[in-house]
Amino acid sequence: MEANIGANREHQRIQFFYDSLAWENKHHGLLLQDPANATDGSMGLLETHDGGKSWREVTTTDLEAKGQAAFAASGTCVAFVSGRWYIVAGGSPDPSRVFRSSNGRSWKDANTSLVGDPNVELGYSGYGMNSVAFRDSRNGLVVGGSFSSGVPASKNNVAYTRNGGVTWTSSKPALEYRSAVSWLPGRSKLAVAAGQTGTNLTRDGGATWEGLVDEHHNEFFAVQCIKGGVCWASGRKGAIGRIQIK
Repeated sequence: MEANIGANREHQRIQFFYDSLAWENKHHGLLLQDPANATDGSMGLLETHDGGKSWREVTTTDLEAKGQAAFAASGTCVAFVSGRWYIVAGGSPDPSRVFRSSNGRSWKDANTSLVGDPNVELGYSGYGMNSVAFRDSRNGLVVGGSFSSGVPASKNNVAYTRNGGVTWTSSKPALEYRSAVSWLPGRSKLAVAAGQTGTNLTRDGGATWEGLVDEHHNEFFAVQCIKGGVCWASGRKGAIGRIQIK
């Protein structure tokens, strides 16, 4: 992949697969890549301090892959809020993990209750948490499951935290596979989760969820909520949906 960087159209060659990009502000952003070595490598990060004109590798500690990687399904496996970065990873038989860091260099991780496919000895099964979103420094959500066709609905594939990602609690009941989640700005405990089999709303910060009716039966993969109770979703065959939450 080649990227045009800046007005002078300099080219910066990218040699890895990148999953997600998140911004602290208009200058500083982090770009997450799949680990080069799934056995014992770290998940790679690049950062920019000039709005994307130039990028450099970030030396990290405790961002170990351990046979896992991030899912690029909706591009929301990295998030920044209230001075902290979050990364969600999965895909091995072990539980999906949520990493957190205040500087993007030293990381801590916490397990969720979503475990991977026990038939996959190492790396990159279809099971895992796909998306992470935080409303503030304490309240966060992760969603995922299995994107593989013919796989039964996942268990424990939606979870919430009330302590900034130190511990995670599974929502009850679990949903089918969801690839993206987004909080509604200014609406406190409301958030929307979307996936290829449906869209859901929580009114209590992720503890419980209700289904949203889509008369067109669209298969959405990504969702982003904005002010005014509006969420925009995108999906298969160019589908774009506008969700109004009252």
